Amino acid sequence: MKTIIVPSSLHLVMYQKLLKEYSNTIDVQVLSLNSFLYDHSEQELNILYQYQKKGESLRDSNTYKNSFNDLTFLKTCLSFIRFCKLYNVKDFPEHTQKDKDLKELLLSIYSIETKEDHIKPIIDFQSVYILHKPYNDIEMKWILFLLENGAQFIDKKTQTNFHYHSMANPKKEAQWICQSIIEKNYNACDCMIFTSQESENQVLAQMLDQYNIPYTFLKKTINSFILDEFNSVFSWIQEKTLSSFLNMIQLLYPEIYKDMNAYYTSFPDSIYPSFHLEKIEYEKNYLIEETDFLYLKNAESNIKQWFLDHDFLLHLTMNDFVSICEIIQNHHINPSIEDIKAYQYVQDCYKQSFDYLKDPFLLIQYLKQSSLTQSVKEIKGVCISSLNDCNGIRPHCFIMSANAKNFPSIVIHKDIFNENYIQNTTLPSLQKRLSFQLQQLKDTLFQMEDCFISYAQSDYEGKTVEASNDIKEWIGKDASFIDVKESSNYEKTKLFISREQAKDLFFKDSIFSVSRLESFAKCPFYHYLKYGLHLREPKSVTEVSTKGTLFHSMLEHLTTIYHKDYIHVPLIEIEKIIKDEFSFFLKVYPNKKTWVEGQIIEYSQKIHRVLQQLSEFENSWHMNIKEQEYKILKKMEFEDMTLTFTGYIDRMDTSSTSFCIFDYKSSKKELRKENFQAGLSLQLLTYTIYIEENEHLKPVGCFYISLSSPFIQDEALHISYPKDNQKLGFVEPSNSNGLDEYNRQKIISGWNFDGFDIYIDSKEQFAIPKNTLSYEECKEQWDIIVNGLLKKMKEGDIQANHVENACMYCKFQRICRNNRKEVRQISFIEEEA
Repeated sequence: MKTIIVPSSLHLVMYQKLLKEYSNTIDVQVLSLNSFLYDHSEQELNILYQYQKKGESLRDSNTYKNSFNDLTFLKTCLSFIRFCKLYNVKDFPEHTQKDKDLKELLLSIYSIETKEDHIKPIIDFQSVYILHKPYNDIEMKWILFLLENGAQFIDKKTQTNFHYHSMANPKKEAQWICQSIIEKNYNACDCMIFTSQESENQVLAQMLDQYNIPYTFLKKTINSFILDEFNSVFSWIQEKTLSSFLNMIQLLYPEIYKDMNAYYTSFPDSIYPSFHLEKIEYEKNYLIEETDFLYLKNAESNIKQWFLDHDFLLHLTMNDFVSICEIIQNHHINPSIEDIKAYQYVQDCYKQSFDYLKDPFLLIQYLKQSSLTQSVKEIKGVCISSLNDCNGIRPHCFIMSANAKNFPSIVIHKDIFNENYIQNTTLPSLQKRLSFQLQQLKDTLFQMEDCFISYAQSDYEGKTVEASNDIKEWIGKDASFIDVKESSNYEKTKLFISREQAKDLFFKDSIFSVSRLESFAKCPFYHYLKYGLHLREPKSVTEVSTKGTLFHSMLEHLTTIYHKDYIHVPLIEIEKIIKDEFSFFLKVYPNKKTWVEGQIIEYSQKIHRVLQQLSEFENSWHMNIKEQEYKILKKMEFEDMTLTFTGYIDRMDTSSTSFCIFDYKSSKKELRKENFQAGLSLQLLTYTIYIEENEHLKPVGCFYISLSSPFIQDEALHISYPKDNQKLGFVEPSNSNGLDEYNRQKIISGWNFDGFDIYIDSKEQFAIPKNTLSYEECKEQWDIIVNGLLKKMKEGDIQANHVENACMYCKFQRICRNNRKEVRQISFIEEEA
């Protein structure tokens, strides 16, 4: 019987070729080099555990003693031991102390059996045929041995047609391969593509799909969460931390993970909760919304019941493997074949490490680094394999990314057993090993009937890629550049929904907040996610420090009690009010006590400074505070619907005939004409129009009051440098310090209308732009702007076309990704004109 030595991933391709040429394979067996040589099923993990155990017996002074807990180090040792056993090398250099330490290490583990200790007897070398492919320096030993004893390569008789080209980028390269297959009218079953990087496979697959070319990846990655699930339990057993616990819950109990993640984000102090929220009833405050509190309370209740049903998880050990398997099995009621293979792999790894389970660290790391693949059961169309397995089984071969970095792909030893170390042993020299690898690769290329070699001149980041000198030398020509033409113009996905969908999503209850309209003007896609799909924006408790709600509540509280004298409230009284405001927060988050104490001090000082700033305004302002947190319900007819716009006016001041609107902002904000006409600043004018229509008062202005504390540079000390023979001196700064400048900041910005000057003595704290509109113009344009926004919304526009800076604080950036595009804000007034 003939034996053909072929990598396992190529067995089906070889059998297909044999059937095509000889119609049967009765007297032929196709084996991998490993299967042909070794009769020992090696347990790699068990060997690594034995190595680790041997490491404990090394001298304490040995440099590498502590490295035996590192999986990568152990694998490096095993790889080198294999190399040495192939050539029966048992003597190691000892020129330096490092060499002596390595020798002690290698001799301590050399006797542990590997597959190289179990070689099958070979009876008939004459019937062994070897496929030409790029064999590495470990395989070199056996290839040369087989050839010396009568085995032979499978050689073809025809001449190779070489095609050597370069393209602009990897995408163009994949496209060129597809176009070549079609233009040359090749049968897909006669083609093979060899890639040097796994990252190329996705782009290649997309192109083959686009050109309707059937294909098969000869090595299929096993897509299963089984390894991760087992590892999450093992990691939890090894180190019972909140992080490992949540990782296990996320994988095995996703139905409770959302509650747990939210709850432990707020209360991360202990894995087993105190369940204190069940004793707390909600109290009105400005820091915690009732819906958020009730959500946390409900999550706590669910978690408490879950712990009652799953208490055993807290006490799992590595000896409870049967129980762990039951947990995984219950999570996969209908397991796939890939799940079963992954499950069997973990069982095998567990058996190999059974005698060493006191410390599962090595098992955990081994599973983490495991990338399971399986050979395909059937092949169709173009076969895609790794450059390391390139061959001439099929007549038309394409080699991708054959640049100077990837081609030729040769093995050079690095790390601790590097080439400098190897040259001091009796192992084959670097020159001999490199010559063998290069010759094997060259011979493989000349076994192909048509060999298409290509590389991209730059990567996706635009970095230049160099050509391979070896290819030029072997085939005698340079790569010619091909400008690959696109088969079709690529366009980003346009995001639209139908008018019917838009009506169902956006106009279902006919109620709109003003901020919602503004969000649509900023980014239709954000509006779609938040108000159409009702996605919740992620937030944490620490975001309280950036919200303006506390400032709002404080100003409302102070003005209600003290009226216009609120600006004179002392700091100690402010601290007391803020402390009361945080009282419920502390009941919910007792673990945040230190943080809250800092917040009370910080907020008290900030609010006190804001009151100082507002004092000049209040002393020169001649209206009275009429309403705070005043709810509006403005109705509007739009096509066949009656819409209601809602919102809350922070503060409305009035006289007997007039009114003025104020809105508190935690950061500085300006009311600009272009923003209003683009629909980005509708809030103030919507409130103003509503009051004018319903209260029958005359509007004199609408303004933002900034509650932020700007940074002011103040000179602490001035150094007087000496001149001539004078001494170095220090000059104290003038009495005019940063507080004066702070108080001069313009913290009120907006628009004033006719009659405003009657009610104000000084406009020093007002930032009023010159280019504004009259109230009549505002009212007329508001109707055009809002109608324009609503029409776009109803047409189903959900494009991620956003205005400048809209993405800066957006919590949905990961969703829109490369679909986002910054656009110039559009004026609805200009469009109307």
